Amino acid sequence: MATANTFERYAFIEMLCYWQSSIRNSDLIQQFEITRQQAYNDLKNYQQLYPNQLVQAQDKRYSFSTDALLHHFSGEVEPYLDWLLTQNFSAAVNRSSQPIAHALVLPTRQVCRHTIATLTDAIKNKHRIEVGYVSLSNPEQDGRIFHPHSFIKTGLRWHVRGYCEKSAGYRDLVLSRFRGEAECLGASHHPVEDDLAWQTPITLIFAPDPRLTAAQQEVLAQDYQMEGGQLLIKTRAALAQYLLKEMQVNTKFLEGTPEAQQLVLVNKNDIKPWLFGD
Repeated sequence: MATANTFERYAFIEMLCYWQSSIRNSDLIQQFEITRQQAYNDLKNYQQLYPNQLVQAQDKRYSFSTDALLHHFSGEVEPYLDWLLTQNFSAAVNRSSQPIAHALVLPTRQVCRHTIATLTDAIKNKHRIEVGYVSLSNPEQDGRIFHPHSFIKTGLRWHVRGYCEKSAGYRDLVLSRFRGEAECLGASHHPVEDDLAWQTPITLIFAPDPRLTAAQQEVLAQDYQMEGGQLLIKTRAALAQYLLKEMQVNTKFLEGTPEAQQLVLVNKNDIKPWLFGD
């Protein structure tokens, strides 16, 4: 009988095959700190449990067959992207007891498996891709030649950042707005090192809205463990706008009531060059 840890490794196998197109023995070895023999046994045992599910290529990678089914992994993109971000993986565990902690159930955005796999491969190998893309300002699909270098989680959405030839600059594209199948075009000549906003570290300084009473400001100071009445958060310049949105701080105008605004950005002039549309 397979153990819980074995089932977690089976879920990991399915996740990489589903979203990354393939898995190698070394992926299991690195993720779970197991021996090469154990990784070999996991893949062999998985194949015995689910015949014709995996196909082995000449380069020793295993991929899903065209009619493969998921048995241990949910198929959602969030666990995969979170794993890329943290390298932490945990398969869902069914609990019979009543949980004492809950999380909001947020809407998921549909993302193409092939596009995610192509983007992942392009980022790892520093390649550029061609893919269709839509936006609210341009809802008609157009082709983009994009040089991706990083996935970015910004609250409810995942983006991919890189150089966009259409915009002639580094941009963030929303993963759920890619259309069609992405095609790899070969080596990129716009590396992450040339992305100025990505490479520039900045510090955002927040403080309680001065319109609040002293007692109300103290509540916020305790909430955010401020020092000297200020909260300092370091980030990349490219992520400043997203951070402000998550902190619910509007830099263009104050909300009508200080209880709604709560925080203000102290060093707006320093951050302004990095804000969208400012």
